[in-house]
Amino acid sequence: MTALNLVLFFAFQVIAALLFKWGGSPSGHYWGGFVGGNLFGMTSIIMLINLYRIWPAGVVLGVATGGAFFLNQLAMFAVYRESLTLGGWCGIAMIFAGILLVSFAK
Repeated sequence: MTALNLVLFFAFQVIAALLFKWGGSPSGHYWGGFVGGNLFGMTSIIMLINLYRIWPAGVVLGVATGGAFFLNQLAMFAVYRESLTLGGWCGIAMIFAGILLVSFAK
């Protein structure tokens, strides 16, 4: 159950971020991105609350929030070709290392 909540949280967070970016693009899909992003974003919070029931708060923050940031950066790069500097890539690697440290320390 824990893994399913985490995977769904990550998936819904990435979908929400991609929809928000799409809504903010010059293509004129503001309301579609707003509504779609909020639907997926709100749904992801249900999964986050379930994780808070199971894990300590610090672990949830580190793994779920850090993981969502990590995956959103990769999704923006893959879908919208949002470029990252070398420092940005190093930061993403450090966040991933932090997620691993927090998850194994629980």
